[in-house]
Amino acid sequence: IPLIDVLTSTQTGSSSLWLEDLPGFPSGEDLGEFRLQLTFIFVVAVLCSSAARISLLWTSTRLGMACGSDISRLVYKRAISQPYEIQIDRNSSEVLSNAIWKTNGVVTYVILPFINLMSAGVLIAVLSVILVLLDPTIAISAVVIFGGLYLAIARIVRPKLRANSLRVS
Repeated sequence: IPLIDVLTSTQTGSSSLWLEDLPGFPSGEDLGEFRLQLTFIFVVAVLCSSAARISLLWTSTRLGMACGSDISRLVYKRAISQPYEIQIDRNSSEVLSNAIWKTNGVVTYVILPFINLMSAGVLIAVLSVILVLLDPTIAISAVVIFGGLYLAIARIVRPKLRANSLRVS
């Protein structure tokens, strides 16, 4: 909001009182230069945030796939280690194909969502601490409002979700 306020301000100052109180806030002809600097800072912050998100996604995916590779290796080792009598009774390519499909399901539907849940939890915890340190009243108000909205939506949607899940199964 401060960036938009400064960029759209037609006066020498801004309507944000706290922004005008900053030491070194320009007046008059220096406002254009200040707008350029503030825009540059905003763009750099967006790029840093995007880079952090991409690296988090890459790391999470790599970790999930490494776990899947380990699970596949164990399944393959157990399938191959079966006694000869069991090996000749089964179609080995079918056994290994099923093992690969099930491992893929575990990685896709269990491991990767768990890693995403954990990274989102850490991110929420860090942001919450920062918000409480900056302004505890607003942070607690936001938690109460958004938490209340989340609980209200969950209560409204839960019966419909339960009915649909019974119908699908």
